[in-house]
Amino acid sequence: MFWVVLLLTVVPAWYVGRFFISRDPYPYEPKRDIRFAVFFGLVSIVMTLILSFLLEMQMGGSVLQLNGDGVTVKFLTSVLGFAAIEEIAKFLPLALYIYPRNSFNELSDGIIYFSLVGLTFGGLESLAYALGTPGEEITVAAVRMVLGFFFHAALTSFVGYFLASHKLYKTSWLKVLLALGAAILIHSIYNFGAFSWATYKWAIIGTAATGAGMNALMFWLYLFSSQSDKRRLAMSRNSSV
Repeated sequence: MFWVVLLLTVVPAWYVGRFFISRDPYPYEPKRDIRFAVFFGLVSIVMTLILSFLLEMQMGGSVLQLNGDGVTVKFLTSVLGFAAIEEIAKFLPLALYIYPRNSFNELSDGIIYFSLVGLTFGGLESLAYALGTPGEEITVAAVRMVLGFFFHAALTSFVGYFLASHKLYKTSWLKVLLALGAAILIHSIYNFGAFSWATYKWAIIGTAATGAGMNALMFWLYLFSSQSDKRRLAMSRNSSV
């Protein structure tokens, strides 16, 4: 049973991480920084648990389940609040570490490093949810795989892409902040469907569509940034000849 759950949660995340790293345009990323990215994924989980607990205390307990009275301001606030906590916790620690490093020197690095944080966070979150539902472990793991397939990685790498773009092309910091704000908003839309579908059946469609769309965007951004990095590298070599 445990191995099936692991296969549906952690193993896919590991495979996608390996996929991005193995297809990274030259030069390859230092193993030390790769390990730190995974480590910051663990850090983000701890930060999320602490900050979410404080938010729940402030709001008088968890309000992420509708009680039949319809959508309330408190419910919407909690949906947005938990999304903000997770996105900031996933992005900020790695950003502070990786931004000044020489190894953070390609557009695709924004996808690689920040996806590793999201893959670690999402894989372990799905594993915890599945193991926390005795008798329904495989069902929960399968549902989360369908609805949230690398969703955390997609959101975090989206912001990471704009951070890499800022460092390489000196784009405005405002674009990075807007990307983080967009990630929080998209995550809130996802959360709304995930936590209100029992009351509003249609909401789960929005959750599934949001997850699928962000996953497609992540892989497209990786392809786009990799091609851009290859062109930059080729131009650099030609200019040095």
